[in-house]
Amino acid sequence: MSAYCHDDAAAGVLDWRMIGWHDREQAPALARIAHYAGEVFGDPVFADAWLRRPNPALHDRAPMDVARTEIGARRVEAILSRFEHGDDH
Repeated sequence: MSAYCHDDAAAGVLDWRMIGWHDREQAPALARIAHYAGEVFGDPVFADAWLRRPNPALHDRAPMDVARTEIGARRVEAILSRFEHGDDH
């Protein structure tokens, strides 16, 4: 069963209805990543799509899946940081 959660910082970026009750501990990291992606890309719809699409830099896993652990969230933040600073290699 899914829980509907809402975080104003991530509004429009992360569909909180997709996060189940078992993911409550990961919610802060996911919110942080969703918010950061929205800032980096400047478009919440694009950021949401990017977070859900398999990424070659993450061994073809979606950033949102990888970010469910703190270590994974840091990996996703590193990729977003490279985009933010113009180094998308």
